[in-house]
Amino acid sequence: MPYYKFGKNDLFTNVVATYPEVSLYIYGSRVYYKNQDQSLVNSNTPSGHINLYDLNVNRTSDNLIYPFMPKDANLTTFKTITTSSFSAADYGTIITGSYPLTASISTYIYTNVDLTRKYVNALKNRLNNKVVLSPHYAYECASGVVGLNGWNKATQQIALVDIPSIFYGSKIKKGTVKLEFFISGSSMAQLVDKNRDGVLFQVSGTTPEAITYDNNVAGQVLYEEGILLLTGSWSLNLSHSAKYIHDASSSVNPKWNAFGRLTNQTPSSSYAINFSGSQEINAITMMCRAPAGQLNLSQNPTYVEKRKANSCYTCYEYTATPTQFAEVLNRKIKNTVSSSYGCHEEGFQRQTFITKIGIYDKNKNLIAIASIARPVKKTEDRDLTFKLKVDI
Repeated sequence: MPYYKFGKNDLFTNVVATYPEVSLYIYGSRVYYKNQDQSLVNSNTPSGHINLYDLNVNRTSDNLIYPFMPKDANLTTFKTITTSSFSAADYGTIITGSYPLTASISTYIYTNVDLTRKYVNALKNRLNNKVVLSPHYAYECASGVVGLNGWNKATQQIALVDIPSIFYGSKIKKGTVKLEFFISGSSMAQLVDKNRDGVLFQVSGTTPEAITYDNNVAGQVLYEEGILLLTGSWSLNLSHSAKYIHDASSSVNPKWNAFGRLTNQTPSSSYAINFSGSQEINAITMMCRAPAGQLNLSQNPTYVEKRKANSCYTCYEYTATPTQFAEVLNRKIKNTVSSSYGCHEEGFQRQTFITKIGIYDKNKNLIAIASIARPVKKTEDRDLTFKLKVDI
């Protein structure tokens, strides 16, 4: 089998950027991804979730796959197993986990009295580093600075929406974020990042009280982390109230800093989150060349003609003696040149049919195989180039 080394003009590396559109709809305690219930498509994937590895797709409850490991001296177990249950198990006991592994958005609403807010506090340095884009990113801002009302994200009421990266890829595409607050199916207002800097402005207010705050800043979006921070504290509808904060809290008017709570305590409210992801895919293009005058010999057994009885080619494929093993001479190559006429054989020409191309590393280890849909005829006068592309 011949080997050919790629030349300097045979390999090309580039990056392909894709922008998948994502739509999430929150109603009650359920999330709907792309306006459908995922549990109807895959019975083992909850609504609003993405199955990370497509495990247990529509398997019955008595035929599920699952991870397992024995309890041994390494004391390794799954994080879902409690310390007490692990300690109570005997050595050699098979400990099991569960599939599928899924991901969905999470929402956290912090009131003025919720001072334990580890997810918000963890973003302090990240937010302060983005102040160069807009002062609205500042974790703490004194009143009157650059004409802004003061705030402190460690104490103010905030709605935090966490979007897993499996939904958007490497980051959220700038300028594509749109949030919408619905009451009884009617849109109260929208938030958009119109300046592509992560600052969310209210637009399209429909009630008198909401229209008053059009073009006001109601939050920020961290594109790389997939996090929305909503701080808008104005009422979007003074004639409606519900338990947007906690079940134990009193009913309040709908506000942006109470956006997206997953609960059945707000039956008239729903929320929409729309954006585009940004996923970069590294692609390698390889030019595999089949030069003229080469690759016209095949190791396929059908390459040579079968022996016929009572002919000059009636012999064995090999000869073996106690001292040698040799292939027979005068094996005739099969003529595969087709004729346009019946009962007529065209003159012999060397030709093969290429069906697969192997890619090897520098140590000649096979790392990839390209299968061709239809065999390609290779004659001695043909110079072929196969274009292969691999996404990483």
